Amino acid sequence: VIVMSATMDVDLFSEYFNKSPVLYLEGRQHPIQIYYTKQPQSDYLHAALVTIFQIHQEAPPSHDILVFMTGQEEIEALARTCRDIAKHLPDSCGPMAVVPLYASLPPLQQLRVFQPAPKVKGSGGQSSEGRRVSAAPFWALCSYWFLPESVESVLLFQGCRKIILSTNIAETSVTISRIKYVIDTGMVKAKRFNPASGLEVLAVQRVSKAQAWQRAGRAGREDSGCCYRLYTEEEFDGLVPMTVPEIQRCNLAGVMLQLMALGIPDVMNFDFMSKPSPGKDAGLFGLPRPLGTRSRSNRFFRVCLEAVHSAVEHLELLGAVERKDGQVQLTALGRKMASFPLEPRYAKVNQRFPTQQRFLTGCPVCVCACSHTHTHTGPRFVVTRPATFCRRSCCPPTTPVPRRS
Repeated sequence: VIVMSATMDVDLFSEYFNKSPVLYLEGRQHPIQIYYTKQPQSDYLHAALVTIFQIHQEAPPSHDILVFMTGQEEIEALARTCRDIAKHLPDSCGPMAVVPLYASLPPLQQLRVFQPAPKVKGSGGQSSEGRRVSAAPFWALCSYWFLPESVESVLLFQGCRKIILSTNIAETSVTISRIKYVIDTGMVKAKRFNPASGLEVLAVQRVSKAQAWQRAGRAGREDSGCCYRLYTEEEFDGLVPMTVPEIQRCNLAGVMLQLMALGIPDVMNFDFMSKPSPGKDAGLFGLPRPLGTRSRSNRFFRVCLEAVHSAVEHLELLGAVERKDGQVQLTALGRKMASFPLEPRYAKVNQRFPTQQRFLTGCPVCVCACSHTHTHTGPRFVVTRPATFCRRSCCPPTTPVPRRS
């Protein structure tokens, strides 16, 4: 087994694989200058906006800017604000293009960030490829980059700055050329399990030190660069060293269901690399919280065991597993539930009330709406299929509901 990563916890992996040797391959990294704020920023969106235009007015147009945001809503809001401010920029400022990047964008649209910044031929007027916001040299492309292939060939011109507004997808997943400046808001959306509602939610929280350094490294891939951290150096010193693994902050019901479907023996004592430790989330399904113990390792083992027991009891309530002779076994219903790429409770509903004949029942429609966060990928979907959906009083205004056949 050869494990390669730029951000993993090396000590944890080495210990798990029987203290296997570690080989460090130093990549070529150019010097990066780090800047911190003098005071804590209560509104990091406004701070990011100010930093973008300060860099744009002072830096050469060939240097692109990468801004780390938390999600699609913030990215689109900041892009709209940039368009409004661009109306008042002097003509001496060079052209710029705002490019969004987040996981829910279709793959072909995500690839736009790797192309050179667009610039429309000519010095003024209206164009079908871009929309001139004002007399200031700012070109705002549509948010989802729906451009015909015939247009793309005339957009590859130099002299236009690219402003990439991205989530943490640009931390490690991709390397974007021409990035000279990185603006780190210090915030990220992370999945958390809410014991009160029994739901997993995306909550905005501070990044770890490892994430902050990984973001800064984006500015030094091709040449020396700068990273503007929108928080103080004291706040950086207070960040956690490593990002908490997702398995330690999520509901394990789906994980345990898949392990049993794969035929893993003794799932109650499965050897997780990062031991799940919900801590305060324990007791959600009626299990007692661990009392004080003498050693830290014993208490950690008790909390890990409690997380697994909570997940198994949840599956028992759904009828997915049963206990026989002291062992947890998968039921016929549980095996069918494991075939659905859904949370166990949604899989139970989908199996209990399946689609019948040639029409959809209400339950699968609701499961689809609850489990899929983005029901359409862009304006084209809405324009080309207007008659496929109808509104129902029981559905949110933004959720299209398929018509019954």
